[in-house]
Amino acid sequence: MTPKAREYYTLRWGVDSLNVRSVESGEIIRFTYRVLDPEKAQPLNEKRNEPSLIDPKAGVKLVIPSLEKVGKLRQSSSPEAGKVYWMAFSNKGRAVKRGEAYSVFLDGTELPKLRDFVAKQKDKGAVLADGKKWAMSYRFTFPGEMVWGKALSAAAEKGEKEAEK
Repeated sequence: MTPKAREYYTLRWGVDSLNVRSVESGEIIRFTYRVLDPEKAQPLNEKRNEPSLIDPKAGVKLVIPSLEKVGKLRQSSSPEAGKVYWMAFSNKGRAVKRGEAYSVFLDGTELPKLRDFVAKQKDKGAVLADGKKWAMSYRFTFPGEMVWGKALSAAAEKGEKEAEK
């Protein structure tokens, strides 16, 4: 992960130490993260959000399974600073291979907030976060990023419709 990506996840989501691993002979993909700012990290642990893991190369979107006696394979308690949290994605059929690049996608209900935030920023302006000025950069998906584009479009439309209610 690039230093800018690390900075983004720390500033936007209040997390670091992001890790994605194949476990259980490749049948499960485990995503872990350490919480730095519980308020910013709250959407990651909310039960109503349905995270997924996207592997553009394999063209798959993995979801978190729900087991009869256990429930969803993820933590959904209120995040606490310094603690590590996890979620596990079903990789039945082992579509996602070890060593591949993939993205963890969280519900796009945050996209309208990001657009509002970006619209209020000055060109080349700094962002004040935790009392420090930071350079800000962002990127929306490219048209060639089919899996991400479809997922974000559907989630953003859902979020915008809920905001209109």
